[in-house]
Formats: sequence, structure tokens, C-alpha cells
Amino acid sequence: MSTQSPVPASSTQQSLQQMNVEQRADFVSEQLIPMLKNDLRVLIESGCPEHGCRKPDGSIYSAPSFSIALVCMISCEALGSLASPGNINSEPERTQLFLARVGQLAGDPRYDQYSRLLIALFRNGVAHSFLPKQRPEIASGTTWAAGWCIDHLAQVDVSSLRSTIHLSENGPPNERTFRVVAQLLYLDVVRAIDDFTDDLRRREPSLMAVFPANFDRWLTNNERLDCMKYLTPAELKILCP
Repeated sequence: MSTQSPVPASSTQQSLQQMNVEQRADFVSEQLIPMLKNDLRVLIESGCPEHGCRKPDGSIYSAPSFSIALVCMISCEALGSLASPGNINSEPERTQLFLARVGQLAGDPRYDQYSRLLIALFRNGVAHSFLPKQRPEIASGTTWAAGWCIDHLAQVDVSSLRSTIHLSENGPPNERTFRVVAQLLYLDVVRAIDDFTDDLRRREPSLMAVFPANFDRWLTNNERLDCMKYLTPAELKILCP
């Protein structure tokens, strides 16, 4: 199983600000994205019968499906901010565009069709309550394709899972549920991450035309602390010694 690596000391906020465009592109493709993919891989492996962590009795721990859905959505949010065209002015729209890219590469246009719903149910829901949003009109949840190694699932026909469960609404009128299959979401999002990484590594012209401004905005958003006025003197001392 993979292990987490800390952000190198050279990648502090100050050094990121001082990097030129080439260095910033390399930072994203060779440091930020590998860390992101590492975390996704650790999560997806944890419920895998081949790679997963085992309990003392030898059984596999339950898969962290909610966490997988959340980190997949955060991945789309982060890379959507770095990849979006210059005329897109809101973070939700940038995330929606990246989800459309996920769907295009997966051959599943429902990612675009349901992009706002995916953000609301699985990004916002899990981030704020550790539960996908639940509504009187419809519940939302994740499904785990039990018994499948993620590496094997990546090589087989998953059309039945995709058409019957993933991004599908099921159930009688008073018990409707909208679900994602955690492993399919992972595979689809990682495919789009790799596609963006390839564009960045080869300095695809249309991407590099917007990347400098996108990176500046991404860095500014990372630096901003909206809670500053609520911090105690001890906390402020951590920020401004």
C-alpha cells in the first residue's frame, strides 16, 4: 500500500509565489497531483480484497466509500480551478466543467448532466456532515462493488454497473435513491486527472494560455483565511509570530 509523503519544504507558500510558470506547472504535475492520486489510491485500496487492510480476524475493513466520493469531488474542484477557461468566473462552474471532462473521457455524459447534484450531494454533504445529502424527495449514497480488486475492475466491462447503479436513481417514489459506485467514480476521476496531467506535462497551448492566471487564483484561494477575525491571540501568534 502507498504511503503519504509530506509537501517538500521547497513547496511553501513563499516559494510557490516565487516560482515561474514552468516551475509552477512542474509543481502541479510532479508534486501536487501525485500526492492527490496517492491519497485516492490509499482510500480505494483499503476496501480491496487484494490490497486492503485486514482486521484481526482476517476480514477486510469496510470500504471508505464516503471518503472516496469526497476526495474525488475535491480532486475535481482543485484541478477544475487550474484547468478552466479564462471566462469561467465561479468555483462551482469550474468544478462542473471538470466533471464534464470526467464524463467525456468515461463515455458517460451524466457526469455533466448531474454535475451540480454531485457537488451538492457528495462534496458538500460529506464534507460538512460526513453523510451524502439526504432529502425528503430523494436520498443519496454510495455503493461498493464488493469482491472486486480495483486493478481488476479497471480491466473489465463495467457497463452493467454503470447503467444499473452508478449515477442512477432507483427505488419506489417514496424511497428514491441516487447512488454512485465508489470504484467507478474513482476510476473515472483518475482517468481525467491523468488526462489533465498529460496536457500540463506537454504544455498544451490552450491550457498554458490560462494556467498562469488560474494558478495565481488557486494560490490566492489557498492563502486566504476567512476565519481571521475569529482567531484567538494564541492562534494569531502561530500565523504571525
